[in-house]
Amino acid sequence: GLDFDLRVYLMRFSDLVGVKLILKRGWISQQYNSKIGGDPDSIYMSGKTVSISTENIFYLDTIPDYAIRSGFKFVKIDKVNNLIHLDTRPLIG
Repeated sequence: GLDFDLRVYLMRFSDLVGVKLILKRGWISQQYNSKIGGDPDSIYMSGKTVSISTENIFYLDTIPDYAIRSGFKFVKIDKVNNLIHLDTRPLIG
């Protein structure tokens, strides 16, 4: 389910950050999304976005730059939940 470009960008990102990435959420099917009561327009059904974490998140200041350099179009850091949201689709709006 994960988009090929997203996989390539994740490998680049991992190399730049230099720490193990932990995939917390990736592609989900429409059926599974419905089963869990997810948003009918969930970005995770596209296969072009992931939420990750790291064992060591000391690089918060450099993460957005590394993500963009890796090919991602949108990055959001959720410090409360220790998550990094990465998307290959350009932010619209």
